[in-house]
Amino acid sequence: MLTERQQRFVDCYRGNGLEAARAAGYTGTDATVKVAASKLRRHPDASAALEDRRARITADVGDEPTLAPKHRAFVDAFVQLGNAAGAARDAGYAPSSAAMLLKRADVREAIKRASARAQREAADIAQGRELQVLLTELARSPRVEPKDRIRAIAALHKIQKGLLPAGAAGVSRSETSRRPRLMIVRNGRGPASNDG
Repeated sequence: MLTERQQRFVDCYRGNGLEAARAAGYTGTDATVKVAASKLRRHPDASAALEDRRARITADVGDEPTLAPKHRAFVDAFVQLGNAAGAARDAGYAPSSAAMLLKRADVREAIKRASARAQREAADIAQGRELQVLLTELARSPRVEPKDRIRAIAALHKIQKGLLPAGAAGVSRSETSRRPRLMIVRNGRGPASNDG
């Protein structure tokens, strides 16, 4: 079982133990924090959590080329920062080695895939927020039928509690009415029953 600070170390680790330990809240001289990071990487639970995290990331990238851990750390930092020198520094390389890293075909391919994945995730988040705004407007609108306002409130509640994915509710207009009508869609197969 990891403490909260150890879990933050695992979450922040991108190949550079010193940076991850600092981000997790470890203080002291660089030497002291490096020792703490080294001990954390060898800690059985932290090591297992780091390996699980790496396996999840690897599973997310599918048939992406296998990269050395420092190369993977560079790719992750580059996608997050958009700055090659800063990404090289975060991954434990000298900033001057950024150009050399970007010349590697496997690193360029990994950056391309990771960037596409990050854009898809950002689009999913934006669509979820847009849906929540629309559901909020429906719930507050006096022009919407009361039963649909109640459904909008229920869908918002379920989204906020994590019971309903943000993309699982939709709004449509019936052919006979100009009023918006809330429709809950489950498993992408169409309207669900009106009871939930």
